[in-house]
Amino acid sequence: LAQHIPGPGGMEGMKGAAARIALDERGQKLGELEERTAAMMASADSFSKHAHD
Repeated sequence: LAQHIPGPGGMEGMKGAAARIALDERGQKLGELEERTAAMMASADSFSKHAHD
């Protein structure tokens, strides 16, 4: 079983990969937040229209 033990340059690459993964996760969470915000705005708009009827 061969294992790759990263040297100093390899560690930087791993840190970069971890940062990209974290950035992707953050982007996904922001996308979900945008969707929830849009749904809340639509719900509030609907409530407002029905409240004035």
